[in-house]
Amino acid sequence: MNSEDKKAADLFRYYAESATAQYDHVMSTSPERGWIFLLTKAFWNAAYKAKEEGKKIILSAGCAPIELIYSFDAIPVYMDMIATRTSDDQELTAKYVDIAEKLVPNSMCGITKIPYGVVMAGDMTIKPDAMMYSSVPCDSSRISYVAISR
Repeated sequence: MNSEDKKAADLFRYYAESATAQYDHVMSTSPERGWIFLLTKAFWNAAYKAKEEGKKIILSAGCAPIELIYSFDAIPVYMDMIATRTSDDQELTAKYVDIAEKLVPNSMCGITKIPYGVVMAGDMTIKPDAMMYSSVPCDSSRISYVAISR
């Protein structure tokens, strides 16, 4: 199994481990910048460990009130974070953009193409229990998040 197949086999684990590695690196080189990496590490580790901790996962889109998700003792996974976590891996990013562009116009925003490609590839390794969507001022998200929910 090549490295891309391993990442796809457990994408949320890959996200959690890479966020943790980035945090550890920053803390050893520029600890004053560690706070932002700590937030990313906490976000992905919570998403990765949610199911084993008995928590539900709710995919969310921009402007969705995540306080509502936390009030249900669930973990929000903000779909734009899928794109930003993937963006530091050019091969993985290209894979998901290519998959998405087989199904949607190539003019669709890259931030929404990535989660769309992840879902269409079957690489959403942790199945969400629900999706919370809100109307945001982005045409791409209004189209793709509805399609992802289906």
